[in-house]
Amino acid sequence: MNTEERIARHTAEQSLADFFNSQVGNLPFYDCPECKNKGGTIVVKYVKSHDDYLPFWRECACMKIRRARQKGMQSGLGGAQENKTFDSYNTADIWQANVKKAAMEYINEPKAWFYIGGQSGAGKTHICTAIAAECLKRGQTVRYMVWREAGTRLKRLVSFKSDDYESEIEKYKNVEVLYIDDLFKSRRRNNELSVTDGDVNLAFEILNYRYNKGSKTIISCELSLNELTEIDEAIAGRIFEKTLKNKYFVYIRKDDTRNYRM
Repeated sequence: MNTEERIARHTAEQSLADFFNSQVGNLPFYDCPECKNKGGTIVVKYVKSHDDYLPFWRECACMKIRRARQKGMQSGLGGAQENKTFDSYNTADIWQANVKKAAMEYINEPKAWFYIGGQSGAGKTHICTAIAAECLKRGQTVRYMVWREAGTRLKRLVSFKSDDYESEIEKYKNVEVLYIDDLFKSRRRNNELSVTDGDVNLAFEILNYRYNKGSKTIISCELSLNELTEIDEAIAGRIFEKTLKNKYFVYIRKDDTRNYRM
């Protein structure tokens, strides 16, 4: 290919690339001015082995954001991942700063668990959602499990001896990162914890499977280690061990002044 042919070829390919790059796409989850929501742009490069100018696809940086947000929607977190972040977590008090420090250190743990229990309204869901969102940003698959809702559904499948039970519980047992929100959430009766055998059996099945597999698990709850042990020693022991024996086992002392919802 002589010089004139090479220039003509480059002009033609660049013209096509410019036309494509000027078009507006319709990819969801983010409005990107760089690729105009197409997910990438076409660049024209000279390839010596072909003695020709060829078009190449260059993925836009926005695709990382789109994938994370899509996984967030699939995880069940929805829009919570956008506003319950580490940046928006209040650290006015020392105990809050310690919670955030433990949570941010935990992100880099490949197989450990994170447990936060104690005072209602103290930001437990916020900090766990921030961890889960960061896992999504790193390309990990996350599933959000609201214990009362998911537990009720799974226990109903068991009671009806439904064939769907195994396929449903597998979603929680085998996901890369599982976030259980409000584990054993229930009312107290006569000042005693009211947790059914069905809840204990379900929790053990999921947590024991993930314990043996070494799967990353995030848990929020209102119970202390002693209260967990009272419900089921085997579950409490597994949680305590997988949180590296207190490194990522956080308990917020019961104190109404720490209930920021109120």
